[in-house]
Amino acid sequence: MVKATNKLPLGLFSLELGVTIEPGRYGSSNQPNPEQIYYLIKPDLFSLIIDDKEILYSNNAYFIIPLGNIKKIMKWAIPANYLSLHVDFKIDADTLNYIESKRSDDINLTFRFYGEIFPILNYLSNSDIIKIRDPDTIKRDLSDRIFMVDITHKLSAKEWIKFLEDLGHSEKWIIEFDRPKLENFHEVIDHIEKAKDALYNKSDPEDVIRDLRAARDSFKPFYDAYKNKIMELIDRGSIGQKPKHNNKSERIDDIYGKISYLLDIGPHSDKYKVTYQDALLAYREFVSILSYFSEMIEILRKEELEKIVKNEHPGHP
Repeated sequence: MVKATNKLPLGLFSLELGVTIEPGRYGSSNQPNPEQIYYLIKPDLFSLIIDDKEILYSNNAYFIIPLGNIKKIMKWAIPANYLSLHVDFKIDADTLNYIESKRSDDINLTFRFYGEIFPILNYLSNSDIIKIRDPDTIKRDLSDRIFMVDITHKLSAKEWIKFLEDLGHSEKWIIEFDRPKLENFHEVIDHIEKAKDALYNKSDPEDVIRDLRAARDSFKPFYDAYKNKIMELIDRGSIGQKPKHNNKSERIDDIYGKISYLLDIGPHSDKYKVTYQDALLAYREFVSILSYFSEMIEILRKEELEKIVKNEHPGHP
């Protein structure tokens, strides 16, 4: 299991594996009673492999061993039917961006386990302690004691998105909204959330454009109703440079119109190829301008409520 444990910029995640260490037999197969052999295992290093490259390393691995009614954390794994191996990794935004650049849909995370194995002839255990009866380990060359195992953990696109969100990676793409308390405005946000999910899924960039267009269409009634007041609010305190230059509000309205126009490439797939970078640009630009206008609407809504209160209670400060 892969689990995010701390958000960026100090990104941390853990890998947990179930491990079983079974005894083997030492001696010739011709021997009537070959001795039973047990193993101690020590993890030395773990790495994360993406696209055949080791991109992360961790020497912070340990075993969680149930002993009676308690659990102990140990660097060495003792012979047991079931152990839990825990590894902590540090990860940063650049590494996550690299992994995203290699991902098209679902993703396989390959972890390479470098370790040492030490055979012992027999051991004694109870609920509290482990004692090695025979302190002499079987003599082997160092090369025989070192091993390497690759372990692949598959995450669906949905699971990967959740993993990124838990790390806080997706938050750099999410722009906070002052969400006006207006009837049906939640539909605008719902379409934005769908666009964000489609963006992370990477399955079809046209889905991102489609959901953004639906958000734009849902926002249109609010924008039309508040547009004149929004323009007035934007220009408050700005004298402008008329007639040579447009007012600030006119420039912002022009930006909104061009961003909205960009979203119209979606329905014409026979005319325009929508790339992932197109979708990412459209998402960032549209959500930014929508957040800007939403804040304006929230300010205007509060001003309207204040006027209502003053009219109903003239003496109220």
